[in-house]
Amino acid sequence: MQFRIPAISITVPSLLLICTLSFPQTPIRNPQTPVQTPVQTIRGTIVDQNSEIPLPGATVGVRSASFFRGEISDHNGVFRIEDVPVGRYTIEVRFMGYEPRIIPEVLVSSARPVVLEIRLQELVSEIEGVVVKAQVRKDIPINQMAVLSARTFTVEETRRYAGGFDDPGRMAASFAGVSGSPNDNALSIRGNSPKGLLWRIEGVAVPNPNHFAGMLTEGGGILSLLSAQLLNNSDFYTGAFPVEYGNGLSGVFDMNLRAGDNEKRGWGVQIGTLGIDGFGEGPFVKGKNASYIFNYRYSTTAFLKGLIPEGQLPVFQDLSFKLNFPAGKAGTFSLWGIGGLDRNGSEPLADSSDWNSVWDQTRYIWKGKTGILGTKHKFIYSGTTAIHTSLTAATSQFSDSKELYRPEGIYTEYEYAENLTSMLSFSSVMTHKFSKKLSNRTGVVLSRIAYDITIRAADTPGEPSAEYGSEDGATGTMQGFSQFKWAISRNISFSGGFHSMLFFLNNSVTLEPRAGMTYKFLSGNSMSLAYGNHSQVEPLQVYFYGYETAPGESIKPNLGLTPSRSNHFVLAYNRLLTENLRLTAEVYYQHLYNIPVKPGDYYSLVNFKKEYLVKDSLSNEGEGTNRGIDLTVERFLNKNYYYLITGSLIDSKYLAGDHKTYSTRWDYGYVLNFLGGREFFMGKNRDRILGISGRLVFQGGERTHPVDQEQSQLAQDVVYDYSRAWEERFPNTFYIDFTATFRINKHKYSSVWGVQIKNMLLENSIFYHEFNTTGQTVEVKGEGFIFPNISYKIEF
Repeated sequence: MQFRIPAISITVPSLLLICTLSFPQTPIRNPQTPVQTPVQTIRGTIVDQNSEIPLPGATVGVRSASFFRGEISDHNGVFRIEDVPVGRYTIEVRFMGYEPRIIPEVLVSSARPVVLEIRLQELVSEIEGVVVKAQVRKDIPINQMAVLSARTFTVEETRRYAGGFDDPGRMAASFAGVSGSPNDNALSIRGNSPKGLLWRIEGVAVPNPNHFAGMLTEGGGILSLLSAQLLNNSDFYTGAFPVEYGNGLSGVFDMNLRAGDNEKRGWGVQIGTLGIDGFGEGPFVKGKNASYIFNYRYSTTAFLKGLIPEGQLPVFQDLSFKLNFPAGKAGTFSLWGIGGLDRNGSEPLADSSDWNSVWDQTRYIWKGKTGILGTKHKFIYSGTTAIHTSLTAATSQFSDSKELYRPEGIYTEYEYAENLTSMLSFSSVMTHKFSKKLSNRTGVVLSRIAYDITIRAADTPGEPSAEYGSEDGATGTMQGFSQFKWAISRNISFSGGFHSMLFFLNNSVTLEPRAGMTYKFLSGNSMSLAYGNHSQVEPLQVYFYGYETAPGESIKPNLGLTPSRSNHFVLAYNRLLTENLRLTAEVYYQHLYNIPVKPGDYYSLVNFKKEYLVKDSLSNEGEGTNRGIDLTVERFLNKNYYYLITGSLIDSKYLAGDHKTYSTRWDYGYVLNFLGGREFFMGKNRDRILGISGRLVFQGGERTHPVDQEQSQLAQDVVYDYSRAWEERFPNTFYIDFTATFRINKHKYSSVWGVQIKNMLLENSIFYHEFNTTGQTVEVKGEGFIFPNISYKIEF
């Protein structure tokens, strides 16, 4: 679409549109009245959703119950609205030939300007004289190829939602189809293992970007490496996702980093029980467009090392940044990075008379390092094509050591795992808009993965350990994809394409078709149907298990394992009950195949949680099924309150190598979330905001094996009856999260007091079996952890 049109053709329709906006036309104050309430600027860019070209002449309205102001975007699609009093606002955007967009819940504070990029979808057909009604939709994903099982989330929600903890993973545990835990941010999506989640930052796949990644569960960690200061609006998918997402089975976190403010420098400090943050942003040179933004965090527990024995507290630090360099017709260049260091552990109980298990006399040390550095170039060609090219280098390393302490003062290693992985990736993605009805997204991704894995273990704690599956070398993947989106009519759209992946370790190739369709009917109703074929490479340690066949000769039977695969079918119904209330129901069926299993045994990688030592010969004979219903009722923040109610029924089964069907570890049965909150505006000028949010979670227990008490007594350790694998489950879980924030807006700075509490009733949320050597019986142990974060942040 070309924009070489006379100025009058932009101005007159735009003025007519402003007059038709259904906003109250009375500003909160007379321009002649001296400013009392702190004010701020809302600015941003209006672009076409498909081609990302700017849209000049778009009308932008900012409104609340007592305020309205409108503006028109300039020839670069840029708009600017100044002197907006602090508070919550709804932003409505209209442009001739495009669907109007309403963005609710925008928080304006006195600390920093609000900077937005608003994407509009072109109308397929226009009927003269008909006014298209805008609908409030805060859940629309950023990726325009998505059909269903997707939603966008804002960084502000990660703090506002109880249990969010400024962490996208913990916040997403409130969404339908997702099962989580207070102890980490690992997510089981629709009965799948958390290892099936694909993590992306700035459009490229990255190693697990969490502190203590994989320490408790593969695919998650304790806390996000990404600072909330840098996180921008991002997408979360729970199945049948677009074709550009490869090497993931269950879901996708597609996270974006915001560019720093290119007009005004700003700084801030946050002090809390979790950590101390320092952050800043601004232009490199005032008056130029290049900008920077960064955040450094150091864990508060590190300051307590002198008071508490070494290894008793988790210690971490991280740094994240983004440098942005607009270059006019040459496009936009950016450089970004995140990095983190972790250490955790525990010591044996000091009094040997308290030893009732192996763990009581174990010294445990866990160390982790993560570093990711990426460059990105965005280029728009001829107004219809956008090309994103990235080069990313990433490294992740962890070591996990367990040593048995004996009364004579000797430590004996009985388990050790170390994994150093480095990845170099190149990706280029082109989005082309053929017409208002048809667009395409095509790309290629090349990744080289270097690895150095060391694994040692003893058959029995106290005995000498031996090496299992140690390996070093390099492998990689090559992925390609292409997807079309066709707006058949104003109410019917179709999306379809293919993804393919080559795994260089054994030259296995996948071809993955995906398609979806949406039908809109009546007012605010839609039905969607989608199918996706997906694949994923297993954790590298799985492939390198080996054993000796003769002196000096060994074999690695798992090198030929091909990626696990699945067919995912989803039917969704979405209805806007009112302007601020939506209902979504999704029915899904997922068939897993090519799953690595142990022939003649119950063991399957669908149950993979955290296994450094995979000591079995596996084959791709396994299958599985996940099916269920997800329901969501969400009221967007309006009139100072909001709520989110989600419920999921989950049935998860698998076919093992012994040709028997079992429940999976993640067959929770049900998950219910009740989340709600309210904001109170205080002070003479309503410049103080108290926010309160609570969350209740009811969830079925994780599956486990029945215990063979007799054999456990003979072995003096926990022995399971694997002939009845996964028949039992640990107790159901119930926990409550709470968040309270108090924001004070001054004319030149803003400060926020925060109290965030996970599992505030200290309910047991981790369950395991332990053999009690004193009582000579196996006991179910439960542990409950409370995570309080009391913080104070000031921004200026």
